[in-house]
Amino acid sequence: MAEEVEAVGFARVTTLAERFGVSAVTVRSDLGVLESEGRLRRVRGGAVPSGMLRHEPTLEQAATENQPQKAAIARMAAAMVQPGQCVILDVGSTTTAIARELVERRDLHDVTIVTNGPPQVIDQIEAQLERLVPVHKVTDLTTAGPHVERELALIKVTGTGEKRVEALRLADIFRARPVDTTTESFIFEITGPPDKVDSFIALMRELGLVEVGRTGIVGMMRGAQGA
Repeated sequence: MAEEVEAVGFARVTTLAERFGVSAVTVRSDLGVLESEGRLRRVRGGAVPSGMLRHEPTLEQAATENQPQKAAIARMAAAMVQPGQCVILDVGSTTTAIARELVERRDLHDVTIVTNGPPQVIDQIEAQLERLVPVHKVTDLTTAGPHVERELALIKVTGTGEKRVEALRLADIFRARPVDTTTESFIFEITGPPDKVDSFIALMRELGLVEVGRTGIVGMMRGAQGA
């Protein structure tokens, strides 16, 4: 992945996900590791070589750019969300626009929002979500105290012979359950903390990883009291 970024100069997360056949969540995790090793530098939307200087607009500047297009994207994205679904919102001015559009959806209920970003962005999203009538309370679990995080993923792996045997052995270690089997492939279901899912996906890359689908993180406070 670092070589790909070096070759193109700027690689988007979506492009890398398609190039390597993994999810955007996995790409962001790998980019974080590569950045910590000094092999590249993460920027908004992707990554650039570590030695490249690239101007990134501030959040305030980005919010004033391409406003009609961002508003249109936000309306279309929000319209796709259905009650009971989990929505992953990344950081950015378009994300904030999507949050605003979700607020206007009076038919939505039981929607889980998973996001990350700097404090000012989280504050904006929380403020918008607090306006939703069905929402009783918004809690940032990362600052509220001890909590449990879990994620569900479906992982397709192809292979025969020793690779097939090794995939089954590792799945047993990680308690990943085969939910579909053919003579040439498996689909594993794995549940656990995000780092467990990331580790299993990384091992499957060497054994014929084809496709990954992840639900996003669901969290809950530890102890007897609710959030």
